[in-house]
Amino acid sequence: MALIPFSGSSHLRVAAFALVLLALVTGAAEAQRQRVGIHVGTAILAGEFEDLQSDTIYLRVSLHDQRRIPLGNVFMMDFTDERLAPTREEVAEANDGQTGGALRWHLLVLRSGERVKGRLLAIEGGPGSAKTQDLRIVTFGGADGHIRQYEATDVARVYMRVIQFRGDASSQPAPGPARDAGIVTALPLGGDVRWVSTALMVRQGEPVEFLVKGEVQLSRERNDLAGPAGSLLGERSSRATMPDELLGALIGRIGSGEPFGIGNQSRIVMPESGELFLGVNDDDHADNTGRFTVVITRQPQ
Repeated sequence: MALIPFSGSSHLRVAAFALVLLALVTGAAEAQRQRVGIHVGTAILAGEFEDLQSDTIYLRVSLHDQRRIPLGNVFMMDFTDERLAPTREEVAEANDGQTGGALRWHLLVLRSGERVKGRLLAIEGGPGSAKTQDLRIVTFGGADGHIRQYEATDVARVYMRVIQFRGDASSQPAPGPARDAGIVTALPLGGDVRWVSTALMVRQGEPVEFLVKGEVQLSRERNDLAGPAGSLLGERSSRATMPDELLGALIGRIGSGEPFGIGNQSRIVMPESGELFLGVNDDDHADNTGRFTVVITRQPQ
């Protein structure tokens, strides 16, 4: 931006300079706003990346809609558009380190084409974060032991879990609204976590199908186990999230609404509209171990 000579009083010159400086700062901040596609299973949430705090991604879908996505649910973050879609070789390299659906390491791909194996450590700065005026920086611990930092605008993708290759650029999903229809596979739900976001927006009256596998141990007692339907010993607690349901049962809630039972039911009609959360019914999650794996099937909207 060119500075135009100004011949007014000193007060006016200072005010004009302040306005120019504000425009420069605001312009730099706006330039850092990044559209990103967050892949959660086969669902893709699209919006502006804002922050990564406490293993939670903050994604601005619209002015009044900020999503909070647990990092453990994320398969891949894509900061590009379809002109820079993943290649088959890139996806194969990301999946090469898989161990049962997870990756021993993450794969960071730069827009230059360089690929780095290691572990995502932090994403800090930029609009929407706690450091709004700072450059957005991606910190990545390389598999070689070196910690590297990159400007977020130089990053194309970060792979977190195994994903499917979807063909060439012409078949890649284009940037746009969230695509929540389809199947979310292998969504992990640890027994020691009260609530986990599925990153899915459901509609009131919509039928959603659940396939749940796994087992949770509710205490250090060897026989204190629970399947998706709840405690194998038939235990309940008045202090549990849902006192009338068996301890350890799979439960859900929409947004901050009232929880509802899921258990081993294969089909649930959503009681209201909003973001779907899953949880384990218990009064004390700290001593729980094990996990459920949940597959969610939805009809195309």
